[in-house]
Amino acid sequence: MPAVPNTSVTGCASPYSAGETCTYQCNAGFVADGGDANRTCINGRWDGRNLICSSNGCPSRPTVADTVVTGCTPPYDAEETCTYQCSSGFRSAGGDNTRTCRDGDWTGTDLVCKSNSCPSRPTIADTVVTGCTPPYDAEETCTYQCSAGFESAGGDNGRTCRDGDWTGTDLVCERQAVCESTTMLSGVSGAFTSPGYPNNYQNNQQCTWKITVAPEKIVAISFTAMDIENHHRCGYDALVVYDGPTSAFPEAARRCGHNTDQILTTGHEVFLTLTSDGSITGSGFSASFRAEDPPTIAPTCSPGQFSCLNGNCISDDVRCDGNDDCGDGSDEEAERCQSGCGSPGFIRGVSGSFTSMNHPSQYSNNANCEWTITVSDTKAVQLTFDTFALEGTPPGCSFDRVDIIENGERVATLPPPPPPAGCGNPTALPGDSGSFTSPDYPSRYPNNAECSWTISVTPGKIVVIRFASFSLEASGSCNYDALTLYDGTDRNAPEVKKLCGTHSREIATTGSDAFLLFTSDGSVTQSGFSATYTAEDPP
Repeated sequence: MPAVPNTSVTGCASPYSAGETCTYQCNAGFVADGGDANRTCINGRWDGRNLICSSNGCPSRPTVADTVVTGCTPPYDAEETCTYQCSSGFRSAGGDNTRTCRDGDWTGTDLVCKSNSCPSRPTIADTVVTGCTPPYDAEETCTYQCSAGFESAGGDNGRTCRDGDWTGTDLVCERQAVCESTTMLSGVSGAFTSPGYPNNYQNNQQCTWKITVAPEKIVAISFTAMDIENHHRCGYDALVVYDGPTSAFPEAARRCGHNTDQILTTGHEVFLTLTSDGSITGSGFSASFRAEDPPTIAPTCSPGQFSCLNGNCISDDVRCDGNDDCGDGSDEEAERCQSGCGSPGFIRGVSGSFTSMNHPSQYSNNANCEWTITVSDTKAVQLTFDTFALEGTPPGCSFDRVDIIENGERVATLPPPPPPAGCGNPTALPGDSGSFTSPDYPSRYPNNAECSWTISVTPGKIVVIRFASFSLEASGSCNYDALTLYDGTDRNAPEVKKLCGTHSREIATTGSDAFLLFTSDGSVTQSGFSATYTAEDPP
C-alpha cells in the first residue's frame, strides 16, 4: 500500500488481494488538496495518485483595533480559538469575542470596540462643577454643587462617565427662599444657621431670629463657623445681636468676617438680624444657643470706676488700655471701647491714631462720634490729620464738622478739605494714536482729583485703549477712585466701563469718540495708570 503523508487509511489490510481498495483520509489539521482518496490493487499495482493533504491552520490571526487577545499563539492550528476583549476605556459594540481557525480561515466577524469615554459633561444651570476635566475618561466623576444663592431640590451631586454616557440624573438647584418672617427659637438650647448654610447666603437679604429662654436665665450664643463679608465696622453684611426681644433694644454685638467669639446677653430674650448688601457674600454662620445662669454682680462700683461683668470694679483710667484689668476681658471688649463710630474711643499714652466712621469709605449721616485722648499732665496733645474730607464751608462748618473740646470748652472746629486737584478738563488728545497718564504718574495721584480726556479718531474707526499699568484704590463698585470710559464726547454719553483696582484688559468704544473721566476721593491713593489709544477697525 502506498504510504501517503498526513493521512490515515481504512478499508484494506495486508496482504492486499487483487481488487482490494484502500481509502485515504487527511489527518486532523490537514485538508485534501489533490490526488485520490481511494486506491485499488490491480494487476499487482495501485491505481490512481497519492492523496495530497495540506495544512488547514491559519497563518495569522485577525488584527482588531482596541482589543486584547488571549487563548491562542502562533502558528495557529486548525480549531485553535482566539478570545478578543475590548481594551480598557473601550466597550463592545458588535462582532464576535471568539474566532476559530477552521479550514485555513477564521470563523466569525471582527469585534467592534468603541471608546467608553464621554465627549462632554452635562451642563446644568445654577451649579458649580469640580473634580473632572475634559476629555472625560471612563469612570471619571464630576461633582456638582448648587451655586451661591441656590439649594439642592433633587438629582445627583456625583455623575460618572460610564460606557460613554453619564450615570445619575441632573442636579436640580432652586433659588434659596428669602427670609420672610422671624424664626422663633426657645428652650434650654438649640441651633440655627444662616439661610442655605454652608452655601452662601444671598445678596440684599434680611433674616431675623428671636431666642427666648427661662426668665431667670441669660442667653449664651456660640459659633462653630462664621464667614460674613468683612468690614472694619461690619458696614456691608453683618449679624447684629440685640440685647432684648426686638431690634429696638441696644446692640449686644455686631459680627462679620470670621469672628466666632461667644456672645452673652443680660436678659432671657435676644433678637438677631442678618443683613446683606448688594455684592459679595460668604457661607454665613452656624450657631447654637444655651440658657445659662447670669453672672453674679457685685454691688455698684464707686464713681470713677468701671463695673466689670464678673463684678470687679476697676478705675476708669485703665479701661480700654489694652490690658485685661477686670480679669474677664470685659473692660477691653470692642463694643465697650469703641467711639460709637469706629476706632478706639479711649486713647492713652504718648501717641495713637483714630479714624472717622467707615473710613476710607464715606461716614454715615446723623453720626455723633466721641474720642477721649489722655496724655501725661505735663504734656499737650498735638493732632495731625493724614486725610480730611467733610461736608461744609468754613468758618461756620454748619453741616459736618470735628470739634476739639478741652475741659468742656470747644477750642477748635476743623474745616473741610481744599477744592479738588485739577488736571485740565478736558484734555483733548489728538490723532489716531497717543498716550496719557493719571496725574503725577508713576508717583501717586492726589486726593480729590478730577481729570478728563477727549479722544476723536478717524470716522468709521473705534477707539481702543490699552494699559501698560493700572493701580487705583479698589472697591466693589468703584465708588472711591475710578477711571470711567464714556462712548461719546462727554460724560452724558453712555458709560462703557468704570475701572478701579488693578486692570490690564483693553477697553474700546463703539464709535470714533471717547470721553474718559478720572476721579479720586479724599483718602488712599495709588500709582495710577499709563495708557495708550489707537484707532482701529470695528469688530
